[in-house]
Amino acid sequence: MPKFHGQFARFRGYVFLDATDASLLPWNTTKTGVDIDTDVWRNTYLSMRLAMRPVIDFLNKVADEQERSEADQFLTKAMSQAPMQTVKSIIRVGGFASPQPPKGPKPPPKTYVQFSRLKAEVEELREFYSAQSNSELGGMLFDESYEQNCGN
Repeated sequence: MPKFHGQFARFRGYVFLDATDASLLPWNTTKTGVDIDTDVWRNTYLSMRLAMRPVIDFLNKVADEQERSEADQFLTKAMSQAPMQTVKSIIRVGGFASPQPPKGPKPPPKTYVQFSRLKAEVEELREFYSAQSNSELGGMLFDESYEQNCGN
């Protein structure tokens, strides 16, 4: 499992251990924590890791979406629309399943165009076009050039 990272901050995993004989639970001697040397805990921990894997993969995909346009952030939108629930109200049915993106054509692939010019000239052109950043200026200049030379 990965080490802590901000993209996993929203994940909460809960494990409820129950036994008719409390001595079978993997408590340490002071009953303040888990005895990691017990077979019960090792099996529980393995089950936790197996259950976490699809959630971690999902959160990695959510993080990857952040570099896309808002319209292409399907998983982020699905999470924001999910209702809040208390832990006790959740009834587990099967394993973790993430929403699937709608079927349809994939957006065409994009690439970057990068070059350098004298700072004073770039600033002068950025002011002329009222661009807020060099990136925005580059996009405006590309679009203008494409329309003039290639567009319909």
